[in-house]
Amino acid sequence: MERIRILEQQIQELKVIKGQQAVAAAKYDDCMKAVSREKFCTCIGSSLPPAVGFEQYVHTMVTSRDKLGYDSMPVEQRVLVDATVAAREKCIEKGFFK
Repeated sequence: MERIRILEQQIQELKVIKGQQAVAAAKYDDCMKAVSREKFCTCIGSSLPPAVGFEQYVHTMVTSRDKLGYDSMPVEQRVLVDATVAAREKCIEKGFFK
């Protein structure tokens, strides 16, 4: 019974990983349509928080914090904005946009 439970747990973990890969692939595809920089899009696709799509990434990058309403956002949303900006900085710092 224990082996079955462990196997079921591993199957669930694989499903989560596969889902994350699908989300990253969709972000990569959208990024490639917009900027056509393979390394950058791979980095952004895997670095953005799961809840942030490429369109939201672009919106966050081109909108000032004031217009986003950053100061009045719930903490969870501010964390997503901060993580989105950090993902961009990480991918730019690695030189993936050159």
